[in-house]
Amino acid sequence: MPRETAPPAAETTALGSIERSPLTVLHLLVVGLCAVGFAMDFVEIALGNGMAAIFSAPPHSLKGATLSWLLSSVYVGAIAGAPLAGWLADRFGPRKTLTWTVAALAVTSLLAGLSPTSGTLSLARLLSGCALGAYPPLMMAYLTDILPQRRRGALIFTVCAIAYLAPPAALFALRSLTADPVAGVEGWRWLFLAAAAMCAASWGVSLLAPEAPHWLDARGRRSEVLAVGARFANSRDLGSPARKRDARAGVADGHDAKPALTSVARPVSPVRFLVLCLVYFLIPWAGVAFPLLTGPILLARHINLSDTLFYVALATFGPALGALAGGGVIDRMGRRPMMAACVVVMALSTLVFFSVPGFVPMAASIIVFGVGSALYLPALTTYSAELFAPAVRGRATSIAWAANRVGAALSPALLLPLIQAGRSSLVLAILGLTLIANLIAIAATGLKDRKTPGTGAAPENA
Repeated sequence: MPRETAPPAAETTALGSIERSPLTVLHLLVVGLCAVGFAMDFVEIALGNGMAAIFSAPPHSLKGATLSWLLSSVYVGAIAGAPLAGWLADRFGPRKTLTWTVAALAVTSLLAGLSPTSGTLSLARLLSGCALGAYPPLMMAYLTDILPQRRRGALIFTVCAIAYLAPPAALFALRSLTADPVAGVEGWRWLFLAAAAMCAASWGVSLLAPEAPHWLDARGRRSEVLAVGARFANSRDLGSPARKRDARAGVADGHDAKPALTSVARPVSPVRFLVLCLVYFLIPWAGVAFPLLTGPILLARHINLSDTLFYVALATFGPALGALAGGGVIDRMGRRPMMAACVVVMALSTLVFFSVPGFVPMAASIIVFGVGSALYLPALTTYSAELFAPAVRGRATSIAWAANRVGAALSPALLLPLIQAGRSSLVLAILGLTLIANLIAIAATGLKDRKTPGTGAAPENA
């Protein structure tokens, strides 16, 4: 990764003021904007989980490669979309690229809602995947760049908690609309059309958000760094008036009582970056495959479609609960310890789901798995975004996310036929092995949590 030179004093002061800024209305705009965009991202993925059940049952009853492709196409698109968006983000800016991503998702969601056949729906999902694969790593890179350091983890988890509330609402709506279609139109179509409308609205609001200041500084756009700093300094403070006066004075006078931000000291080694990509690749074998396969697994247990959709919708409450709980501890506990704890939680809940019959054990295991998955994903993406310099953060995190989408595309394609063949014990073994391998890979990264994540500095032992 390239080294950065120290910026001039005024820009350094502006960056330092943004890092130590109290919570402002402008921060809430950024958090709300990202939460809505991320919610639409989750809704699109959750709809895939619901369609796994809908298209496995009459009147569709898709089988084999056709169903696997429908479920995997969104992740295949993400494999290509994430690296491309990362390159665009490093070239044109994270915020600007996010606006393009949301606009593209509005168009592809509209196409999905209007698809006449399963083949055209798969194509629309493939195109949606290009945008969906881009959004999470870009959002994390943007939030890592722009949020104040002391509140970063909590605010990122707040974004995730808000976004996680959308899938339960979408899936319960899907269940209702599937049982009682409106105007004779299948329920899943209405959900895609609603997602298209929300993405279009989010695109309009995103034009008001500031660009990532550390990225601007890395591109040599000094006057824009000062402008972003001034916007935060002049935004209404939701915290201490004294801290607000200090931040405004630092931007105006060109001095700050606290040390300036440091430049990049050492890059992350290629070997450790590959290990980080392995962590990303392994987690969807459980984190994506388990929720996606829940519907077909329950149908194979002779549970009717309505009750299956209820279970699928119930599973989406776990992430919201997990993100709300995690926001209070992520900045104290650290990223890697939380990731390791989440892997253990997911492994135990998977074992309970496959081994213990009955409504209560299955429902509890689904929700607990969702909690572990919800805590793991933002901890991982925040951890990795904090490792890289702003100039390369978009590319690095997007390449790692592409590895995640490869795993997400392969897992349902390989595991769904096993479920349909009644080989649940083999699926359980595969999920367990990938979780154990993920735990080993987390330890093998050898990368400590950063002490000054906003600066782009490398970890101590990188």
